[in-house]
Amino acid sequence: MEFYISCFCEMLDIPVRAVNIPRQFILAFFRPGYSAENLKDPQELIEFFIDPTTGQVFTHHDVESYFRRIAMDPLPSCFAPRKNKEVIQTLLIEFGKCFANDKDRSKQQELNDLSKSLE
Repeated sequence: MEFYISCFCEMLDIPVRAVNIPRQFILAFFRPGYSAENLKDPQELIEFFIDPTTGQVFTHHDVESYFRRIAMDPLPSCFAPRKNKEVIQTLLIEFGKCFANDKDRSKQQELNDLSKSLE
């Protein structure tokens, strides 16, 4: 679902992209006219953040609080727009975690292999 939201926004020329916030899948609404190339400090170009599963909107202050809570520094790379291929790889790995028991371990391995094949 998250990937579809990102793709639909891209097709409609809405500047919403997935960003690499640690342990979260979050979308960022970039200021109109941003360019994904040569972003020195992408955080400055983000208006707000969106949780794609609930639709909840987060401010910069909310995200800064999250980084403090997990005891990490918010690096510029955390706010850079992710490529669609990276998003698909992440979603395949996360989906594979649903098959953690011994009976379904082969399904998890197949999803991990599929993710690696996209590299």
